[in-house]
Amino acid sequence: MNHVKLTKSESRTVCSYENIPKYRDEKCFSQEYIAQQLEIRQSTYQRIEAGKVKISTDRLSQLARIFNKPIEAFFGNGKKPSTEDQEKELLKEILTQREERIRELEEKIQRRDNKICELKQLIK
Repeated sequence: MNHVKLTKSESRTVCSYENIPKYRDEKCFSQEYIAQQLEIRQSTYQRIEAGKVKISTDRLSQLARIFNKPIEAFFGNGKKPSTEDQEKELLKEILTQREERIRELEEKIQRRDNKICELKQLIK
């Protein structure tokens, strides 16, 4: 899957220094737990919280799901991106990534179903 990175100005508006660890603490989640949920190393997640790693829109969406927060909660002071166009573009990118993931999973299911049919034929 192609992860879209936020631009430097967009990543500055994401309060990774404040909101991400705050939301993690609210849920009493460890960094290790969040890293497992994101399928990354704990040290990488720690760097995300410290603002040392650019965050992709997909990763931001994952964090919103894990913390049960709207994606807007990760922007400066809980506000949406600075313009409506930026917000629309961000949401469009997230939607595109989700649609891509759905297609990938559908293909995987089809391959599994084909394999099941092959195995049934071998049994007969």
